[in-house]
Amino acid sequence: MKAEGANDFDVDNDTAITLVGIMRRAEHHIRSNSTVMAALDDINSGYLEKFSIGSDTLRGEIGVAGDATLSRALERLELRLSTGQSNEPWGWDTTTPCSWLLSSCCWATTTLRRCS
Repeated sequence: MKAEGANDFDVDNDTAITLVGIMRRAEHHIRSNSTVMAALDDINSGYLEKFSIGSDTLRGEIGVAGDATLSRALERLELRLSTGQSNEPWGWDTTTPCSWLLSSCCWATTTLRRCS
């Protein structure tokens, strides 16, 4: 598992195999997306620019990886459980954490329930 912590993202070949590398690759593509770039430009020029003090310009960045470490990658994963009898997974919904969460390579549990 320790090897998954290596950043093997190759910008020139657009490849990655490790979890951290895959996160860096995703971050690269998200930041290069035209919609994300347009939204960021609107935020920076239409809103944050007003909060600049003197020559210090306040600017924002949009992304997902932040500190792309193995622990961070594992924290963002979710485990969905299913009985295999239907297409309704057990796991995570957008309002209440449920199922199992990976956090720093340790299992943490919360209430398991069918998510709607």
